[in-house]
Amino acid sequence: MPEDKWNAFISTIRTNLPVAFRITGSKAEAKALLKIIKSDFFKEILNADLDGDKEDVNSRAKTILHSLPFYPEELAWQLQLTRKDIRRSEAYFRLHNFLIAETNNGSISRQEVVSMVPPLVLDVKPSHKVLDMCAAPGSKTAQLIEMIHADEENPPGNWIILIYTIKNEHNININI
Repeated sequence: MPEDKWNAFISTIRTNLPVAFRITGSKAEAKALLKIIKSDFFKEILNADLDGDKEDVNSRAKTILHSLPFYPEELAWQLQLTRKDIRRSEAYFRLHNFLIAETNNGSISRQEVVSMVPPLVLDVKPSHKVLDMCAAPGSKTAQLIEMIHADEENPPGNWIILIYTIKNEHNININI
């Protein structure tokens, strides 16, 4: 690496990854939660401690929380807040607690953005058989199951997702 780019490289790898999450559950549940996320209430929380003119505030709010453009129906979001931001702002603390509560309820699944892509690209159908060789902690597998069950009018018939998780060099868990 060229010496003049080293400091920028180090700065980049020290940057915290943003929090990313998917809205899960039935279509009706997901749409209800999406409505909350997009509501004025959520915007009010995001804008609560931002100073500046309206254009700057809207730009900063979009930087803090935005839907991922490649994910269908705006059901995947990214949040760029540090622990320091959350500690300094009551509004961000409430947002953080809301996301924790919804994760605990199973309405939101925390997942890295790069892990959301393979299930979308695979476009799994109920007639397919899937062997997931990178199944821990199971977010991609859960996403595949959600995609198979997305059509509530026509539930899938028989289908299989075979999951291999290597825990140690000598132990392999097989879950069906």
